[in-house]
Amino acid sequence: MNCIVSNLSFPEIHFIFEKPDLNEICRREWLETNGLGGFASSTLCGMNTRKYHGLLMAALQPPVQRILFLSKLDETLTTDDGDTELGTNQYPGVFSPQGYRFLHSFHLDPFPRFIYRVGEYELEKIIFMPYEKNAVAIRYKLKKCNINNDSSDVRESVLLKVRPFLAFRQEHHNMKKNSNFATDTAVNSNSISWNPYPSLPALTVYYNGWRYKESPDWYNNFEYQHEMERGLDYREDLFSPGEVVHDFINGAGYILATIETGTQQQNGMEEILPIEKFIEMLLEKELNRREKLLRGFDKFSPSVRRRV
Repeated sequence: MNCIVSNLSFPEIHFIFEKPDLNEICRREWLETNGLGGFASSTLCGMNTRKYHGLLMAALQPPVQRILFLSKLDETLTTDDGDTELGTNQYPGVFSPQGYRFLHSFHLDPFPRFIYRVGEYELEKIIFMPYEKNAVAIRYKLKKCNINNDSSDVRESVLLKVRPFLAFRQEHHNMKKNSNFATDTAVNSNSISWNPYPSLPALTVYYNGWRYKESPDWYNNFEYQHEMERGLDYREDLFSPGEVVHDFINGAGYILATIETGTQQQNGMEEILPIEKFIEMLLEKELNRREKLLRGFDKFSPSVRRRV
């Protein structure tokens, strides 16, 4: 694993994985915050190794009362050669699936950016949290690479299946399968939502041009290595309601997961902007905000500027 640190407008870190080693990959972690006490965090391959890892940890009374709503998303890329699972999870005695083997590189520039290579395809995933919003946005882009590593847009049908794993639990506790967890899914034309417990806000996933395939099930005994080492409860059960499916022949794929209502999240713009344009607007806004934060720190080292 090669690490490159650059010092451009943003202090950037790049890891290149010539022969991905799971132990080495999981030693390193990333963190996105939203300014409200909430965060998204995991390892470089997306395998959670702590109970505090997750894609949407929201502070209901900022900056406290943190609840993990969305634990993770596991992706599967479907090409003419079949399905390739890109997620990685630890269960008792096994790692399944082993998507880390397809992880080509990880970048922090400034958002966590993952590059997977599957045959002649290169999948890019970017994760970021909009400032002062209890939400997390994910953008997927697919390129087709030839023998010279020249890339081009995808012109044939290539599917991305994304499976969400729900937790809805307090940050210091692990979820266990239970009959009180309501598993119903509310399906709309451009969103799906869940509200397992009336005492907590609902989680809504917005998308555009995806289709939802329901296949509800509990996935039991996820293991978190760091909690095991600490002598704490290290096993968790997570509920997955199904998959959302995107065809890259229609371009990039966008997902926005939030516990806020449409008005809170988009200030009414959900009726004006498609979700892909809205997420690109949020991304640009967040880049500008972080650039402003870095002004005045040009003389500091990249390690200091990364902490600004």
